[in-house]
Amino acid sequence: MDKKFKKPKPNPLEKAGLLSKLLFWWLNPIFKTGYKRTLQEDDMYNVLYEDSTQKQADDLEREWQKELDKAKESPKRLPSLKRALFRVFGAKYLLLGLCSLFVEGVKIIQPVALTWLIGYFSPESTVTTTQAYLYALIISTLKLSQAALGKSNTGQIVNLMSNDVNRFDMGFQFVHYLCIGPLEILVVMILLYGDMGPPSLAGLGFIIFQFAISGRIGRLFATYRGQIAKKTDDRIRTMSEIISAMRVIKMYAWEKPFIEVVANLRKLEIGVINKASIFRGLNMSMSSVAGRLLIFFTVVTFALTGHDVTAGVVFKAVGLYNILQSAVFVFMPLAIALLSESIVSIGRIQVTFILTRMVP
Repeated sequence: MDKKFKKPKPNPLEKAGLLSKLLFWWLNPIFKTGYKRTLQEDDMYNVLYEDSTQKQADDLEREWQKELDKAKESPKRLPSLKRALFRVFGAKYLLLGLCSLFVEGVKIIQPVALTWLIGYFSPESTVTTTQAYLYALIISTLKLSQAALGKSNTGQIVNLMSNDVNRFDMGFQFVHYLCIGPLEILVVMILLYGDMGPPSLAGLGFIIFQFAISGRIGRLFATYRGQIAKKTDDRIRTMSEIISAMRVIKMYAWEKPFIEVVANLRKLEIGVINKASIFRGLNMSMSSVAGRLLIFFTVVTFALTGHDVTAGVVFKAVGLYNILQSAVFVFMPLAIALLSESIVSIGRIQVTFILTRMVP
């Protein structure tokens, strides 16, 4: 943070202990202030240096300069913004991925414990009362709310700052689920195969089919994102030129022709946005019904192959598939779509970096 903008109010997180950080106890003073009155800007704490924009920008600048230096030493090696970003943020991002993996892994315990608890009420149950109470405690403890989840121009620069950077920011919010999702599928299918046998593979087949469609839609998102960005660049560049020449346009009364030019550019841009929105809606619709179809195909296949459908088997299948509902059928398709758009955005930002930093 720039010193002239630095507030005189230090951040209590700097001196907070481990327990205070784990329980967010260091936030109590500002909570008390907010309870008594409306918070003002002066009530906010300073941003920690390691979280400041200045440090992030300096770190990325340093790593990007390394890419440019290596590109000069080896002409065949092009500078890569992806490698620079990974060196700056990769370790922290992977740590967050491990935390997400732990949370999703804990969720799997709940349906397994529910199956054991149901087995306690079966006529030939071998589960003791103590074990039943333990399973009930585990279920109540782990119950989580699902809802709680030169060649460049002014127009292009504005579009990069307002749209591409935003896509890049959104794209990496769910990328961890591209690794967590397959691991969850593997664990869930192993658990179900132990109880249901080969009929559980019907569910696996449906998951693979869902992935194939999501992957295809993700490629379409990347294509449309590139087209939208190009058309937005054209429209903003034209608007910038019109504004800079506004006096001449007014003098010759050329307002209507230029209005039509901008309207046509916007119409082309909206046309591509509508196509992308249609596929985005299709992706979201498939995600909302995929979990129910997965349960349907698995249970029906299990029944039609002559197996005895019991409450324990059904509850376990429903519980495990409900876990996949958010991670696999919502977050993974969203991650594929947003990551596809982010890759396009990173490429556009990288081109701008190269144009502004590499000297021929």
